[in-house]
Amino acid sequence: MGQQADNTKVETLDLDEMLSSLLFLTDAQWGLYAFSREPVRQKFSIPERIRLAQQAEECGRSFAGELNEKAAGRSMREYAEQMGITVEYLPIPGDGAQVLFAQFFPPNKIRIYDDCLNKAEQFLPVGNGIGINRREEIANILLSHELFHWLEEQNKNGIFTKQEKVQLWSIGPLKYSAPISCLGEIAAMAFTQELCGLSFSPYLLDVLLVYGYNPAAATNLYRGILRVAGNIALM
Repeated sequence: MGQQADNTKVETLDLDEMLSSLLFLTDAQWGLYAFSREPVRQKFSIPERIRLAQQAEECGRSFAGELNEKAAGRSMREYAEQMGITVEYLPIPGDGAQVLFAQFFPPNKIRIYDDCLNKAEQFLPVGNGIGINRREEIANILLSHELFHWLEEQNKNGIFTKQEKVQLWSIGPLKYSAPISCLGEIAAMAFTQELCGLSFSPYLLDVLLVYGYNPAAATNLYRGILRVAGNIALM
């Protein structure tokens, strides 16, 4: 989970105002945002993107319901470690080339980067109904997101996010289909929202966490989200 920073110079907007505005986006609008970063997005109309996003959300929420029963009150870290997953907290990603918040490394390692938590902590509490007051809450959201990607790997032969593909070309009997990578991200966000009992989409943290590194880049990201979300009016 991370973001490519856009360093284009812009007038920086207030963080609370941006987050407050994003609270009103619907699941369908967040789905369009996710698809805006999908390499094969041009293969899908806006209604098709929304339909696939809804299926991915249902997939994520279903797995969250199952995990809630299995975890039986344990913390996500305790559950992850019981499942044989190594959870590491490191200062920053090794190469530093991209702003990364957390990563899943198959088959069973999750890394969360303290750098993004340290930078975000100075802006907490952020208010406006988000209700995140401690860095530990952000860390738990990041861990839950990556935990879904571990579950994807464990269920890759049957899970929707791995099985749904799009045909890119065909020549006679030869056909090539590619995975739709954003579906896993959409499902992971829905999984995390359900598991952590959040009143907002975890996609909102993209803006919060990037803001800690570069307020202008976060403002650019926020405006991009609103532009893409506005496409729902074209239906």
